[in-house]
Amino acid sequence: MKKMKKYSYIFTLLIAVLVCSCSNKDLYAPNGEGGEDVILPNPDARYIYLDSGVKSRGNLVTGEKLQKTFGAYGYKYDFSNKWTTYRVTAKPNVFGEDGTDASGNSYLATPVAPQEVTYADEIYSYTPIKQWDGAKYTFFAYYPFGHANVAASDENVEGTPYVTYSVDMGDSSNHADIMTAMFEDTSLSSSQYVYFNFYHRLAAIDVGALNFYQNNYDLGADATLPELVEGIAITEIKDENGTLTGYLVTENIQIEITSLNVAFTGIKYKGADIYLDKDFETLNSDGSLALPKGVKSLTNADSQPAYSIVKSPQTLHYNTDAAMQSISADNETTMLFIPQVAGDSEAAPTVTTTVTFKKKRPDGTYLTDTNNNDTYTETKTATFNREIKEGSRYYVQLTFTSSAVSINIITSDEWNDIKVGYEFE
Repeated sequence: MKKMKKYSYIFTLLIAVLVCSCSNKDLYAPNGEGGEDVILPNPDARYIYLDSGVKSRGNLVTGEKLQKTFGAYGYKYDFSNKWTTYRVTAKPNVFGEDGTDASGNSYLATPVAPQEVTYADEIYSYTPIKQWDGAKYTFFAYYPFGHANVAASDENVEGTPYVTYSVDMGDSSNHADIMTAMFEDTSLSSSQYVYFNFYHRLAAIDVGALNFYQNNYDLGADATLPELVEGIAITEIKDENGTLTGYLVTENIQIEITSLNVAFTGIKYKGADIYLDKDFETLNSDGSLALPKGVKSLTNADSQPAYSIVKSPQTLHYNTDAAMQSISADNETTMLFIPQVAGDSEAAPTVTTTVTFKKKRPDGTYLTDTNNNDTYTETKTATFNREIKEGSRYYVQLTFTSSAVSINIITSDEWNDIKVGYEFE
């Protein structure tokens, strides 16, 4: 590899938003266009333009700005090879420290994989910077880098790199939104781009709620009417002759959730080795798939996940529309699972929620039961009677009405892929 020239560099981040249909309002919807283009004058760094992007909400990456560190692997080889054949014995050979041989030629003395690509002050950078020299290259990238539950293959591993994800079965704040990208079999010289299109590799499950709870009661014609404040409607009741017989009072009730436990049954996998090539196929001798595409190995769960979602009281305002409200822990985490097909375990995956809540009236008092208790507890179960798909999002939706608390599963496909382009010299 040639020594690095003293040039200015441009480091470009491009994000494409994919528009998908969904069955409910996306709680973490993209907020539109991104910020201003930014160029910072540093001749030794990759510069960055910011278009639109994504941000992290808890551990879930959604539709705003990325601004995150990620890991990268690089492979360089001659034109006679293709990655599909070269990968069998390939080791990362692009990133790392260079050395000089006895003839004064530079070479990669200390390979590094994965290479950390850091984000700070609107600049992505890594060191030492490399220069494309006209050979053929394949690159991989993954996010998150350095996560406690995500281990990455190193520079000694032959073949397609992978990450190992371990699902925390008791604390969803330790879950990670694993994304991977691949740039394959491309001849690169100076001033050419490397594009990464990141794909979500897990399935995300959130908890949301709808509150349609109303309290109705009848006051006699001579009763003192309650103060007409927000959330109260009063309607006259008349008989067939038009005589006033009373007043119907309708109160929009706020639901105050004090605790929510979410437990799963039928989640089959607690761990997986995930190739950074999402289309990598591991085949049986007859040519059939031995594992799902992009998966190196799977580890069966020896226990089922259970989480406490609400760590502080949360109020659900009365719904004036069908917009679902998120129910989340204080750190707003999302549950992220290894995909599985419905029926792939002994029973279709199910989720059981136990919710404790109060019913707050517009005047600030609480509805009580026949024993004068103002706290209610409901346990509900729903079945994931569908495939838990890679790159898909699901909501466990609780619905509160005056007659019952119900639960169902909502599928949302509004989870955007992320395109990142780098221009190196």
